[in-house]
Amino acid sequence: MKNRMVKMVTAPALALGMLALGACDDPTTVEEHLEAAGFVVMVDGTEALRHMDTDGGTPALGLTAGVVYDVEVALLDEDGTELVADHSAGETHEDELGLTLLDTSVATWTPEAHTGTTEPEHVAAHGVLETLTAGSSTVELCLQHEGHCDYETVFTLDVTAP
Repeated sequence: MKNRMVKMVTAPALALGMLALGACDDPTTVEEHLEAAGFVVMVDGTEALRHMDTDGGTPALGLTAGVVYDVEVALLDEDGTELVADHSAGETHEDELGLTLLDTSVATWTPEAHTGTTEPEHVAAHGVLETLTAGSSTVELCLQHEGHCDYETVFTLDVTAP
């Protein structure tokens, strides 16, 4: 009886543990994760901020209030090269880089839709950043994969008066 009780309690706990460990993995396939080690911010086609995780600290991007900017944030590998998702040969890429402004009174972010192509595509968030007023906001970057962040980092947006 005691042995049965132990099995009844242990079996569900083991099953839950295995599910948690394999939440992102299918045991029949090898899942590829993008290994980001930094990011680069392009503002109106010009590199405005480059940061590697090994640099430490929280980097800051300085912009002027009252301006609408075309912004792209791309992830970098350990060599500082932009990560690329290969859509050739019908491969799909489920990872998506998201950008979130924590204080939307300083600026707003409107992402542009990603279009899949057959060419290699940079893993990036692209959109319009409208600076509203002088101030600071934390910006969170999250590389989404199957409902969770595989890579997370932050930087500060410092907006100054014109």
